Amino acid sequence: MGNLINNPTAKAHTSNIDEIDVDETIEQIAGDLAECQEAYRSWARGFKSHGEVIEWLTENDIGECQKQNQFDLLSSNWNSITIPTLRKLVPDCVARMKDGFDKLFQNLSEAQIDRDLVWYLLYFIHPVRHELYYFKVHYPEGYSPRLVKLIRSHRLGLRSAKTYLSKDDRTIDGSHINACGTMAFKHLHLHPTTSALEKPNLQNLKEESILHLEMGDGDLSPDELEIAVALSAKATPTFERWIGYAQCAINEGPIFTLKEGKKHSDCFKELIGILQSTDQNQDTLRTKLEEYYEIEVTSKLGCM
Repeated sequence: MGNLINNPTAKAHTSNIDEIDVDETIEQIAGDLAECQEAYRSWARGFKSHGEVIEWLTENDIGECQKQNQFDLLSSNWNSITIPTLRKLVPDCVARMKDGFDKLFQNLSEAQIDRDLVWYLLYFIHPVRHELYYFKVHYPEGYSPRLVKLIRSHRLGLRSAKTYLSKDDRTIDGSHINACGTMAFKHLHLHPTTSALEKPNLQNLKEESILHLEMGDGDLSPDELEIAVALSAKATPTFERWIGYAQCAINEGPIFTLKEGKKHSDCFKELIGILQSTDQNQDTLRTKLEEYYEIEVTSKLGCM
C-alpha cells in the first residue's frame, strides 16, 4: 500500500538504497516534529490576548485567524497559522523534516516503500498518534464507522467518484477522480488497519469498475476497499500535504518522545492488533502508546 504513490520523486536511486535506515529516518523526522511542537508551545506562552497574536502575525506576514470565543492557542482554532508560524520560529527544524522526507522517497525503491510501510509510518507520527491518543474525540462512533464515512461518503469519496463518472463526457482521467484518489490515499493511511490490504492490479481500474460498484450502509466491502486502494494510486502526495494536514496534532499535542530501544514501526504494528480487536477504546490505546513513548500532554484536550 505504501507503493500507492504517483510521484516522480519516488524513483529509486539504487546506489543509495542500502544506506537508508527507514526506522532511523522516521525517528529523525519524529524528533524534529516534537521540537516543532515545543517551539509552538513556548511561542504560545508569550501571548495573553487574541489581539496580541494578530499583531505578531501581521508583523511577520502571516494570515489572521478569526477571533475565538475562548482564547487558547493550543487548539485547532489556530490550525491555519501553525505551520507558517513554525517556519518563522524554527525554519531549520522544518527544513530537516523536509530533508528526511525527501531522503526516503528519493532513495528508496518502490518495493521498499511498500514493504516498510513508509507512508503509513509518516502518517502514524503525524497525525495518527494524536488521533489515537484522543480516540474519543476523533472516533466518536468508533474506528470502523469513521473509516467507512471517509472512504465511502466523504465529498471526495467513492460515492462522489461514482456520481461524477455517471455524467456524460466524464472520464477516469478527470481532475475530480484524481482529487478522489488523493483523498483516498490520505484516508487509507490515516487508518493503520488498511496497511494489511492486498494491493490489486492497479492497471485494471476502469470507469466501469467504479460505475458498477455497489455501496451499502454497513462496513466497507472488499470491492469498495479494492477500488479505494486503486484510486489512491492517482494520488500526488507531497511533504506539504502531509505536514499541513491536521495541524491540531501539532498545536494541541501531545508531544511524543520515543523511549530508548523502542521503534515507531513496532508500536504501529501493535496498535493494529488493538484496532482489529473488540477492545478499541481510548484507555487501551493510550496504555500501548505509553509503552513506547514518554507522552507530554500540552493542551486542555488532555482532560478528555
